[in-house]
Amino acid sequence: MSFEHFGVICPPAQSHLENMLAMARELARRGHRVTFFNIADTQTRVLNEGFDFCLVGATTYPTGSLDPLLRQMGTLTGLNGVKFGLRVGVMEARMLLEEVPTALEARGISALLVDQVEATGSSLAERQNIPFVTFCSSVAMNRDPWVPPVATSWDFKRTLWARLRNQAAHRLMDYILAPLLRTINDFRVAWKLRPLKNMESTLSPWLQISQQTEDFDFPFSTRPKQFHYIGFFEKPLARKIPFPWESLQDKPLIYASLGTIYGRPEVYRCIAKACENLPAQLVVSLGLKEGDVPQELLRLPGSPLVVPYCPQLELLQRATLTISHGGNNTGMESLGNGIPLIVIPFAADQLALGARLRRSGAGEMIRLHKLEPNYLRSVIERVLQTSSYRDRAAALCQSIRNAGGVVRAVDLILENIGNESPGASSAI
Repeated sequence: MSFEHFGVICPPAQSHLENMLAMARELARRGHRVTFFNIADTQTRVLNEGFDFCLVGATTYPTGSLDPLLRQMGTLTGLNGVKFGLRVGVMEARMLLEEVPTALEARGISALLVDQVEATGSSLAERQNIPFVTFCSSVAMNRDPWVPPVATSWDFKRTLWARLRNQAAHRLMDYILAPLLRTINDFRVAWKLRPLKNMESTLSPWLQISQQTEDFDFPFSTRPKQFHYIGFFEKPLARKIPFPWESLQDKPLIYASLGTIYGRPEVYRCIAKACENLPAQLVVSLGLKEGDVPQELLRLPGSPLVVPYCPQLELLQRATLTISHGGNNTGMESLGNGIPLIVIPFAADQLALGARLRRSGAGEMIRLHKLEPNYLRSVIERVLQTSSYRDRAAALCQSIRNAGGVVRAVDLILENIGNESPGASSAI
């Protein structure tokens, strides 16, 4: 079987899409064709990169619907956030399962590249009888009895009570995600495929690629043989993004970014207040691709440099410290430049990244309920003044750079997807 035409199934959120675009560029460089199956709001970005695009969800997610949805998600926490995210996940899963199979066959897709959070990807591949690769753009969701679930901020501990705690949390996650799994299994039964037991069953038996490194992640005792760490996908420097470079001062630079979902002005205000009297310059990127800086953020304490969007990789090359929400892309890109972090996670895998960062010694995590300017300032001063944070970030930088990135990821893809699945047939 030839694997010249790859299909991509990933969330429309920017960080996930950009990682898949990085992988697609390398595949295209080696002569392979790549088609993205996604909603209307991602079409221009994909086409501008020169890749094929297949529109799905035109009715469910019409043009202009993505940003309001992401911003609403960014304002929700706790149980409300879980309920909303699950409702969106079920709706998206049903849309993909209804529309993508016909599109895959019509396009002649021979293998799929699937973001791990798109739980439908494995079933779409099985229905077409084609191999698929799982890419962990965020913290890997693989289960291990000693590793806390990715929706928690728990530290890694090899104690019996911690193991029992992890098992209980996994059962709770199965209960919460049951509606999504039922939706997928309804389609699988109709397609004469064996129902899945849990979300881990959606991961690829051919190849799983994680955008982290082994020395940063928690130590797995049962990591599957098809699982590989590749560091992070280094993207081209975004030199076309306007940025007032002339406004940078001759001071240590603190870079603050809470991702591409603007909706936390109170956190930005707290960060600005904490940095107000420090001998450093604070640069805040709001992650807004379009529009100006909102009026409420134009007069932050200390008059930091606030921009709607910035060339992050270029700015990180000048930074001394990153303050972020704990997104995996910003985390790995900061460490990949030897920059310590302070993360303020909002939800989900951001908590897991914070726990790993804390354990690595390359930064600190502050939970939202503890966030206030004086405390944040004390943590900033500790990280800036303690050399061990920089030393650990430098060590992780080296391991990230040595992990291979997108080139190794594509090497692994081309080497492994032709193998037979190690599991038994999934047909009923």
